[in-house]
Amino acid sequence: MTPTTQAVLSSWTIEPWIILLSTISCWIYWRGWRGLHRRMPERFPRWRAWCFVAGLGVLWLAMASPLDAMGNLLLQAHMLQHLLIMMVAPPLIWLGAPGIPLLRGLPHRIRKYWLGPFLAWRVLHGLLHVLTHPVTCLCLFILVTWIWHWPPLYELGLRSATWHQVEHVCFLLASLLFWW
Repeated sequence: MTPTTQAVLSSWTIEPWIILLSTISCWIYWRGWRGLHRRMPERFPRWRAWCFVAGLGVLWLAMASPLDAMGNLLLQAHMLQHLLIMMVAPPLIWLGAPGIPLLRGLPHRIRKYWLGPFLAWRVLHGLLHVLTHPVTCLCLFILVTWIWHWPPLYELGLRSATWHQVEHVCFLLASLLFWW
């Protein structure tokens, strides 16, 4: 095996939190999607489930593949990683129409007693109305992108693995709002 091949194969990281969140998200989505697909196959076709899983797969690829390790060495790899997180994964996740399947996939008690009252809260409705307004989404997307590419924060993300993960979470959340 060539040194390059060995380096690429050994630079896959197994981040437990990425695997755990992805697995739980897929399981909850699948649980909800399966019932919805049986009742309304035209509204919840198979391609939607594949899009959701592909979006999570792209996130995993961006954060756990050799691309993450190369991102510390090459600016192109680092920016490609950010593009995958911001421009490829969120649209795929939204194409999966995750809202109803994720809600339906949760256990009934959690939906009824925990999530139900929270989702019925008027303050949350107002906040979501403001957050999902197109102007707000665009401004947050631009602001998060600029802030994390400000040299001191950019270098902090390069020096600290924890801050780099925080950066990725910020990018993902801002991008999900943007693509909403």
